[in-house]
Amino acid sequence: MKDILVLLGVFSVVSGCSLQPRPVRIDYAVSALQDDMHIIPSSLDTAGSRFLSGSGGVGAATAPPGASAPTGFLNIDKDTLSSTSGVAYQQTKSTKLQASVSLEKPVSRHFSVHGRGSVSTGKSRYFLPEGVGILVDPMTISFNTTGIEVEAGVSYHAGRKVKSVIELGGGRTFTDTRTTLNSALISLLSKSSDQSDYVYTAIQVGLAVGRARDTTLALRTIAKYYPDLGGSVQTGLVYAF
Repeated sequence: MKDILVLLGVFSVVSGCSLQPRPVRIDYAVSALQDDMHIIPSSLDTAGSRFLSGSGGVGAATAPPGASAPTGFLNIDKDTLSSTSGVAYQQTKSTKLQASVSLEKPVSRHFSVHGRGSVSTGKSRYFLPEGVGILVDPMTISFNTTGIEVEAGVSYHAGRKVKSVIELGGGRTFTDTRTTLNSALISLLSKSSDQSDYVYTAIQVGLAVGRARDTTLALRTIAKYYPDLGGSVQTGLVYAF
């Protein structure tokens, strides 16, 4: 990840020196997207560990301190909500609200380099109709997150009234997550923090909706790849100004 950011920085400096100087733009955006669920593995690992140690429950049924729970008693770990876990589940909620500020340096008519900082809040909920492990009662697992993202990348811009943007870059995300597990027999609250690097590509298509300022209402799809966690894709609406 550090190599990617260094290369983007070098590209920005070289391009800025070799072409006609162009002013740096400051852009703002608010977004409503699907939640980025890269936090699931670490959050569930933390929740499962705290349940077994008897330290994570709020009004919860927990294992006695120092006791070793039987194998499969609460089979919750980083793979519980993966496609290969064998656990039946439905995603019933996935939202992420994000506010961003970007510094963008055009290097030609269509290309630019950018840096971006974002703050976000996300909510996701999963329903497990058959529970998990020996807890066969229906269970709900919820995630509430707050996060910060920093990114750097290159962009290709096309169109005037209908604007299209393609981005490539890398970044790092910092998140705090509140995980809750609820069923007839368990009520568990767990808090965790995580940070992860990623590379991403994004496609954004929208309409220019402002006259006095350069404002756009767009549909954005972003695909991220986390080296330790795999891929994640979100789609939603962006209002940029």
